[in-house]
Amino acid sequence: MNRRLQHHEDAQATVLARMDAARVELLAATRALRVLSSARASEKYRVTGIARTVLQTPNAALIAALLVSSIVIGPRRLFVTAIRTALTAWITGTVSTFVGPKVRPETER
Repeated sequence: MNRRLQHHEDAQATVLARMDAARVELLAATRALRVLSSARASEKYRVTGIARTVLQTPNAALIAALLVSSIVIGPRRLFVTAIRTALTAWITGTVSTFVGPKVRPETER
């Protein structure tokens, strides 16, 4: 009986030691991830990070053109021009959808 009890205590001590080692490894990995994520977050909100993010947006050129033209020609004329351009693009897209993709003859090169 003592042998059995001793074997059980040894096995239990081994399992507890492994659990403790795994816990230490997990805590170290968690701390490392926190350090990395905080470094990324601080980099994301720098001025250069914001400028890079804005310049990578799909409509960055359009937004910049609208801002510059609103300063140059004024907001009222800008609004009229933007609406006219948007309506023209929408009408052209709708008509080309109804007519079909092959309206123009292909040119030979």
